[in-house]
Amino acid sequence: MRVIPIGPTLKKLLLKHKNSSRGGFVFSTNGQPCEPRLLTYHFHKVREKAGLSTIHFHQLRHTFATRCLEANRDIPSVSALLGHTSTQMTLDTYVDAMIEQRVQVICEMTKLIG
Repeated sequence: MRVIPIGPTLKKLLLKHKNSSRGGFVFSTNGQPCEPRLLTYHFHKVREKAGLSTIHFHQLRHTFATRCLEANRDIPSVSALLGHTSTQMTLDTYVDAMIEQRVQVICEMTKLIG
């Protein structure tokens, strides 16, 4: 198990949902933890309503990780949030997606060279 901190807005929303849920779970069915496929089902409904039919649930994780690395967040923290066993796993998985930073490096080098 790992602890994942959340912001105050999400905390408020989750607590509100948990208080209206039966049992001790935020997302439950008849007081029991809901099946992952039920979360996927609801994600698809929200996604379609938002007109984002090509977005997959795992892409949210990928986007989060990539944006953290692009913002120069420390790699051990990002790795821990993702549940990776090593920082190398995080780098191997997500650094390839950081095309914007590669473009920036080339632009900066072009300016230096003249």
